[in-house]
Amino acid sequence: MKVQRVKPHKESLLNIPLIQQMLEDPSVSWVERAVDREWYYQQAIPFSMNGFNPLLNTVFYSKNSRLSEWLKKPHASVRANNLSDVLVKEVFFAAHDYLHCWAYLAIQELMPRLGFATARITARNIEDFVFCHLLTEAVATVGVDYWLLCAQDLNQVVPIGTRVRSLTVNYQEACIEEFRRVDPGLRGQQVEFFGRVVQFYRDGFFKGFNLSDLKRSPILEVWLEKELVYGEVQRAYARQWLSYLSSDDIQYSSEQLNRGIALDAPWKVKLVAELGHLLWNKVKLGQPHYFKPSVDPKYTWKISSEKPLDFRFVNLNRLREKPSQLRELLYSGAHSTENFTYYLYQFVSKYPNAQVDPHLSKLFPSLISLRDPELLAALFKPYSLLKVNSTEPRELFLLN
Repeated sequence: MKVQRVKPHKESLLNIPLIQQMLEDPSVSWVERAVDREWYYQQAIPFSMNGFNPLLNTVFYSKNSRLSEWLKKPHASVRANNLSDVLVKEVFFAAHDYLHCWAYLAIQELMPRLGFATARITARNIEDFVFCHLLTEAVATVGVDYWLLCAQDLNQVVPIGTRVRSLTVNYQEACIEEFRRVDPGLRGQQVEFFGRVVQFYRDGFFKGFNLSDLKRSPILEVWLEKELVYGEVQRAYARQWLSYLSSDDIQYSSEQLNRGIALDAPWKVKLVAELGHLLWNKVKLGQPHYFKPSVDPKYTWKISSEKPLDFRFVNLNRLREKPSQLRELLYSGAHSTENFTYYLYQFVSKYPNAQVDPHLSKLFPSLISLRDPELLAALFKPYSLLKVNSTEPRELFLLN
């Protein structure tokens, strides 16, 4: 995305180097999706249907959204458009997705023989790719949360009266002395901290702290307990996403989805160290370090046509099947309720919220229980769809 080089307003988020980098990175594109985020704003659905896919070096955003409006004039003040901090959060979640893409590109350049994003995913190598994907999650979280939002008062950089102090973590650098009562060596604002977060995400153990420490410090407890859950969820999500992208039939039990990931291979240790330093330079020192794509997105991992449709990972906007053709699929299977839930969230998000009878959202719980795509389509038949962008991908990570 090209950003005109003019001095930003003092209340513009472009005063934050990472946000400026996000818009100037020549290797990461932006694609508008036929999604109305107002459904999420109005709490008619619990998750945003933006979706992301770092394999494509692309940040996706909803056609009808605060972020879409901001992208038209990122140099301007955001104060008037940041009602309830919605815009600030959207911009930083976009930065989170951007760092995912950046980290994918970095791994491909640093470890080209690994085949991350191109090599066939098998039962023998999937855990290596799960590790890499989890590593990009650590990059996004440490970069946006720990080293940017949690490390300072955002209002000191962009005076807009925001209350945003973090996105996905309950850590604050202002509480560091409380944390150091337990671990005097903890240094959140040093490059080595990245490795500690990676370790925590891979096995659920944060070196220097134990359960009794958490019980004696509510601040420490609320920070690490959320991160413990976050790490487990991200391990499960990575395995579900990558096994679905595999052309093989790779199955995980519920226990296997959450299990830890090995970090004993020398290449993993090396990769963690190199990525940590690159991220530190990017976020803390303002050194962009853009990576030129070494993989053509056309040849990255794609969902096999033999796989059943899973709407946690499949973009409904790219399908041609009619609701009647999907009925049997959405009513059967081990994850049928969850599958239909994401189908419904995607389906309604394709319609402009302002045009739809607001009372329809009250029917969503019943519709999920019925799992009837034809009934859902009939209820929305009077309304027009948003126009789909031809560059929207079929593969899209929507799981929340």
